[in-house]
Amino acid sequence: MSDDDGDVTRRELEELVLGGPRLYTRAEVAARSDVPVELADRMWRALGFADVADDDRSFTDNDVQALREAVALVEAGVVDQVTLLAMTRAMGQTLSRLAEWQVESVAELILRQGIEVSERDLFETARFLLPVLERLTRHVWRRHLVAVPVADVARRDERDPLVGAQLVHHPHQPTEPVRHAQQVRVQRERHHPRARIRLGLGQQQRRGVAHPALVLRHRLALHRDHDAVVEF
Repeated sequence: MSDDDGDVTRRELEELVLGGPRLYTRAEVAARSDVPVELADRMWRALGFADVADDDRSFTDNDVQALREAVALVEAGVVDQVTLLAMTRAMGQTLSRLAEWQVESVAELILRQGIEVSERDLFETARFLLPVLERLTRHVWRRHLVAVPVADVARRDERDPLVGAQLVHHPHQPTEPVRHAQQVRVQRERHHPRARIRLGLGQQQRRGVAHPALVLRHRLALHRDHDAVVEF
């Protein structure tokens, strides 16, 4: 296999794992996601990745989609920005360890077998393993979600209305914890204007106490020209 073939295969392997080619700079991915560059950078670092140079095309269409959906959670009132960054950091730490263990396990298996593996072999192995590992990871995550005691989450609104209040109470009229959470969020936005994300419809519907899932669905529908369909 020539060096050129090796370079092409490595690019193909990377695009297979990422789900597409690297097309966008950090500014472009933020613009396509309609998210401030500063927030996009903070989320990238929270995932555990190093800063990217301004002219480096490191991001894919899937990065655009993921950033849109993450920020839509804030605009729908499901979480606030502080919680979003904490959630992003937790996912980055957890999944980075999982990814490292998976790669090392496969590499160790290859070394034990003592066989020479080409980059094309790695590509075919990854093409087989990726969907399997992805399905298993999603399944285990869902099982752990079910294992979380719902009663404990429901009781959190008595201690901290910003945690769980809008996820537990969704009547036609706002409950007192929801009213208080909305007031606190407005105060935060007034004192920290740079922390605001585009509120628009999301803020208006929160005032009307719309269900966060409905607001989220509408926000994501605005980008259907580029996005995959999201099911709730």
